[in-house]
Amino acid sequence: MFLFDPNSFQKVSATPPELDGFFGNAGRNILRGPGYFNLDMSLMRGFKITERFTFQFEASAFGVTNTPHFNNPNTNISGANFGSVTSTLVTTNASLGGSGGQRQWWFGGKVLF
Repeated sequence: MFLFDPNSFQKVSATPPELDGFFGNAGRNILRGPGYFNLDMSLMRGFKITERFTFQFEASAFGVTNTPHFNNPNTNISGANFGSVTSTLVTTNASLGGSGGQRQWWFGGKVLF
């Protein structure tokens, strides 16, 4: 398990002219945010009513596992909660579960003739 120590970082107040444009000596992409897991499902079934008419029913579920999606850790080095995850990811993108990643069910039906 990887442990993050916020005391390993400190605020750089000024840099010498030869390091102009560089901030500290930490490498790029040394930290990663929490993972993202999403599972969507869809189920469809056709029911023959007569020889000519068919009723088609569809049920779709977004975010089936109802797994919470957390934001990246706070990056304000001066803040008391530096390096802590204090919120969840809220999205309105329908492919990501719509309203914040919570489980959603969509039902639909159509008559084919």
